[in-house]
Amino acid sequence: MFENAPSPGVDTIVMELLQGMDVLSHACSLSSISEAHVRRVATQLLSALDYLQLQQIVHCDIKPDNLLIENHNGQFQLKIVDFGSACSLSAGAVSCQPCLPPDLEFAAPELLSGPSTSPSLATDMWSCAVLIYVLVSGVSPFLDESPEETTAHVLNADFSFPPDLFPPGSAETQEFISSLLVLDSTSRPLARSALSHTWLQLDKSNYDVPPTLLASFVSRRKPQLITQSFVL
Repeated sequence: MFENAPSPGVDTIVMELLQGMDVLSHACSLSSISEAHVRRVATQLLSALDYLQLQQIVHCDIKPDNLLIENHNGQFQLKIVDFGSACSLSAGAVSCQPCLPPDLEFAAPELLSGPSTSPSLATDMWSCAVLIYVLVSGVSPFLDESPEETTAHVLNADFSFPPDLFPPGSAETQEFISSLLVLDSTSRPLARSALSHTWLQLDKSNYDVPPTLLASFVSRRKPQLITQSFVL
């Protein structure tokens, strides 16, 4: 938001116009998805989350549809949108409970455990790890045949790295993902710490991922997202 100009009977909000695609659709448009591309996505997302965490804000709905890519002279820039579920953890803020139902594939366990648990600054870190998992493998780490089964996998951090989906040379990527997919949110690194992970310091690509599986993931979610928008 650039400006809020309230006047009697009218509240005018001036917002940024974003022209581009969501992060997965953008990846699908590439001939191949390099490890360097995945690192750039992770670095830009973590940098944005670091800013939010400094402001004591939890987005609570980090998922591909809320991560838009703008192309500036051949260089992409990732931006987080849709703060409808965001919470403030600053002193004096009201109880932090998202008002919208979470996306089961990307939601952290504390968002699925009922009102007895609340989001923390580390909540968005879980979702970041799921996104990187999807970018590299083209599949969801927790998705199962029913919402109940998917939820159970999330609540137990039940995931793996199938060798037929994760290319040779992705060991550092897998270690980065595992460091964030931790049930105890107090044990997850925040964005500033995650940015110093060894994987993000590499300066070469050890693997390339064909976007075929990722395209299938995007196609599968489209009807689901349309239905969710209609219900909401």
